[in-house]
Amino acid sequence: MRSREFISESNFGMTKQQKLIQKVLEGKTISTDEAIKLLLDLGFTKHNQHSGTSHVTYKKEKEKITLVLNMKELKRYQIKLLQDILKLKNI
Repeated sequence: MRSREFISESNFGMTKQQKLIQKVLEGKTISTDEAIKLLLDLGFTKHNQHSGTSHVTYKKEKEKITLVLNMKELKRYQIKLLQDILKLKNI
């Protein structure tokens, strides 16, 4: 059996969503799928996806963010937008 010393104390006991939020707040890149899951968990809804487009907009009240679905990871500006959303929500 492996020792628990290999488990980072800062991540021990955190949920997957908390770890994902921590990655975003630290400015680390995340996948498009992870970003979509996070936005849906925060109550955002999907809008304006027309057939043939790779862009999808997620909205909640006055906040919105557009993601490009055919990209593996988010771009820096998209991470910054997610950071701003999380900070507005005091997360």
